[in-house]
Order: sequence, then structure tokens, then C-alpha cells
Amino acid sequence: MWYEGLRQSHRNECNKTPPSAREECLKAADSDSYDEYARKRQEEMKR
Repeated sequence: MWYEGLRQSHRNECNKTPPSAREECLKAADSDSYDEYARKRQEEMKR
């Protein structure tokens, strides 16, 4: 699924950040399932 590829890319970018910021970045990268992402996206499009 393309969404998993996007999340993996985000994780890869997190691994390039300084250790002090890496954990927070990884949490953000792994925070939303596809369903949650799609729900948030629909909400934003309604605005």
C-alpha cells in the first residue's frame, strides 16, 4: 500500500535527525493508521 511506503519514508527521514529529536519524529511517523489518516484528510478537505 502506498501509505505504508510514505510512513517508511518518514521513518527513514527521522533516522537522519539528531538523537534528541528522533524519538518524537518516529512517534509522529507511526501515529496514524491509514484509516485515521483518511479520516483526518477528509476532515481537512471539508474546511
